[in-house]
Amino acid sequence: MAGAPFLAAYGALRAGAGLVRAAVPRGIQPIVAGYAPELLTAGLASTRAGGLAAAARTTVMRLAEGYDALVLGPGAGRERATLRLLLGLAHDLGLPLVLDADALYAVAAAPRALRALRRRTAPTVLTPHEGEAARLLGCSSATVRADRERATRQIAVLSGATVVLKGPETLVCHGAWLWRCAAGGPVLATGGTGDVLAGVTAALLAAAPEDPFTAACRAVAWHARAGDALARRLHTDRGVLAREIAEELPRLARARGGRA
Repeated sequence: MAGAPFLAAYGALRAGAGLVRAAVPRGIQPIVAGYAPELLTAGLASTRAGGLAAAARTTVMRLAEGYDALVLGPGAGRERATLRLLLGLAHDLGLPLVLDADALYAVAAAPRALRALRRRTAPTVLTPHEGEAARLLGCSSATVRADRERATRQIAVLSGATVVLKGPETLVCHGAWLWRCAAGGPVLATGGTGDVLAGVTAALLAAAPEDPFTAACRAVAWHARAGDALARRLHTDRGVLAREIAEELPRLARARGGRA
């Protein structure tokens, strides 16, 4: 999926990250590079099916040395080798991480992997939607939906991470702290908006790694308000694209005096 890593990277750029690189399977690198000239890319070893291969680990670890935060998961693939790679990177990378999409799938698919995240020394942010949260907890989506607050707290306790449960009134939890976002509407249900949010979260986490909870709350609020502002300007919440929400971020920050 070339679009997912691009949207995450584009969200980070629009949220103010000074330099962003999308490290993707070699087969889709030219596609991702063609989306935006401002975005740096790197081609990684891939499997025959096009997902990330185990050999990509060395390149990712080397590239990570020059960055302040990383989003892991969007568009990576779900082959067995890819999931093992994502898990290994999540545990071994020593910089702030946002785990989304296929990285969350990898954590959910491996016994004790969620608890193992507690051993990370750098901040970790998990950004599941209800279905991904259900997989992490080994329950149904209906169970998560019935008590979203409880599910968010459970994942935060088990992982030791900051958890963003996406959906109606997105929740952010870290330890005993829980925050609910009242902004955001149907426009955020468009495919790809979660990837944009992951990138925005990484950009703000890179700027304030000492406070992942506040960084995640600011990212969620900014992203939601951008969606609301775009829907108001277009007089509709239909047909709005995830990329357009990313492009709304600087406008909204300007309207608020440069603050997210």
